[in-house]
Amino acid sequence: MAHTMARPRGNPSAVGSTPELLQHIATFVQHGPALFRLVDALPADAKSPAMAALSALRSTPTICVDWPRITVLASTSEATKQHLANIDALGAIVAMGAQATSAALLHERQSVLHCVEFCTLRASTLSEATALGGILAACRRLRIVSSYGKMGFAAVAEIFSHLPLGQLTELTLRGNHPASVASNVAAMLVHGRCRRLHLVDSTFGDMKLEDSLRDLVFKNDIGTPQYAVDVHACFMEQQLLPRNLRRVDLELNILAKCADHITRYADPNLRPGQRLAFEDCSAADIASFRMMLLSAERLAHFTGRLLVHVANEPGLYPSLGRLTSLCMPLSGQSPDVWPARFLRMLPHLASLKHLELQYAAVCGDFQRELTLGLVHCTKLQYLYVSASSLDEALWLAHLPCPKLDALRVRFPKCASSDLVRLIKGIAAAPFTLRWLCVEKESWPKGDRARNIKTLAAANIALEYVSHDVNLYQQRRSYNYWDVQSTNHTRLVVFVYEGSRVSV
Repeated sequence: MAHTMARPRGNPSAVGSTPELLQHIATFVQHGPALFRLVDALPADAKSPAMAALSALRSTPTICVDWPRITVLASTSEATKQHLANIDALGAIVAMGAQATSAALLHERQSVLHCVEFCTLRASTLSEATALGGILAACRRLRIVSSYGKMGFAAVAEIFSHLPLGQLTELTLRGNHPASVASNVAAMLVHGRCRRLHLVDSTFGDMKLEDSLRDLVFKNDIGTPQYAVDVHACFMEQQLLPRNLRRVDLELNILAKCADHITRYADPNLRPGQRLAFEDCSAADIASFRMMLLSAERLAHFTGRLLVHVANEPGLYPSLGRLTSLCMPLSGQSPDVWPARFLRMLPHLASLKHLELQYAAVCGDFQRELTLGLVHCTKLQYLYVSASSLDEALWLAHLPCPKLDALRVRFPKCASSDLVRLIKGIAAAPFTLRWLCVEKESWPKGDRARNIKTLAAANIALEYVSHDVNLYQQRRSYNYWDVQSTNHTRLVVFVYEGSRVSV
């Protein structure tokens, strides 16, 4: 999940030296890669403690830097703790990763907690939940919390009874939570500072409380979220979305009322029930979705396939024209009608910058028509697709997207020699990429040195990236690879060993 927050900016009158001046300038740099380039270009004596801390943290293995978020993955040294304290001056958000947020581990990091603004809740026992709640209650800078509903109800209720909800600006709830949490969140919306509420397929075990919480979400004068993830079935029934909503991730398994029109998608990478794929939708479902889109006047990011049902309705062209990010799951039953419906949307996606096509390889007629259709997406900067083989990926060298600067491709298989040929072909394309990420389950180790040398002669940097379970979620995002590319002044290709790929 990527977003920016307001940064603290120093008083210009207090700037009295070169490091202080440069730090003051750096607080205005909102783009992570640009900030890294600025810091890397400075000599050591021109760096303030905060800027030196940023340089050090980027090379610390227990820290993941995804600016402005700085995530603590494991135990840290005293020097790293000091860097985490210093980085605050640049406006960083210090987070505790899911693997480092048990109460026991947090107790080891008391000296870091005063920096923590983001935390993912994790507790195995009720006593651990009590300890974690007490620890987080003392985090005066805590602003962002995620709860994924994987703990027992008693543990979740215990944590939320201590959690300083009134000071939070962002809260994510995924999965099942006890009814008391719905009451806590409702009070937070009325009396607290929360401006970003993420309801990810959330239930609270009490329909009356769920209805009350939903009604609060719709009130523009009380805690209206600027950004939400996922649309609960109740929004479909009400045919309305909050006016200030910025993002919708429509995971199809939440639309239980459409069960007669749903079939399971047999992807071996997905756990049973994790996702569902629509075979078709009723007219009533489409009508509900149409009204929802019209009510969300600021919607810019969308994930889901229901969008294709309204692609040719003139009244919704303005909604499509506002989208800057679109993630479209294309797989379905055979014959699959989704690619054809998606293609009809392309002429109306004039503002689109990020496009992800998931769960199906782009090939055959769809590949050729997609190449032609993308000519309408003149602002496209990032594309994520899957291909079944090298030959099915060569079309990427002919994309009609002049501003494209980042590309990610997933393969079920691809020979190492084919990899070099693909990279050279894409490097010769009419657009100028900053980075390319090529992913499959594993890459042969014997060819790596030769491939690196061959591509270096063509002025292309090649990096092999091994799978790391602690970084799996971060590496699914555009932001992660964009940050990694800042260390390079030429095209960099990340050859990533990700999870098992099936397209």
